[in-house]
Amino acid sequence: MRSPYDQANAATTTCALLISPARGPDRRRGTVCGAPALGGAAEGIIGAVTGTAQAPRGLLLGRLDATGRLRLVARSTPLSRTAAIELGAVLRPAGAEHPWWGREFSAGWGTKELLVFQPVVPEHVAEVDADTALDLGRHRHPVRYLRLRDDVAPGDIRE
Repeated sequence: MRSPYDQANAATTTCALLISPARGPDRRRGTVCGAPALGGAAEGIIGAVTGTAQAPRGLLLGRLDATGRLRLVARSTPLSRTAAIELGAVLRPAGAEHPWWGREFSAGWGTKELLVFQPVVPEHVAEVDADTALDLGRHRHPVRYLRLRDDVAPGDIRE
């Protein structure tokens, strides 16, 4: 008989068999088990991009803190071509008044390399797929861009 702990653990665990359409189950990797079924949709204010505003490669997302200051909370994975075209049509480069102008962000965990980015006018909200791993309010892992949220105002996105 399974203990209550086992039942609770099973309810919060994902187990997936990796399938290749051509070969069936991928025997080299087998199953992926034990990963918590965490995460889901989240929103962030698009505060900057890697690449340019007209041809973004990735997003830097923020949330407003209690004082109304835009704080970096996530970086996205590389954007798809479709997403880059959609975002490039609406994003506008920001000037020196942007709160991240002159700031330096690390290019990744454990590196001293600096991220090259272009601040954009923080007037758009993005919906992203994110896991729940946070470090001081920031997502530890890159988030995946899903869509623009025209129905949500940037002022509604708070820490």
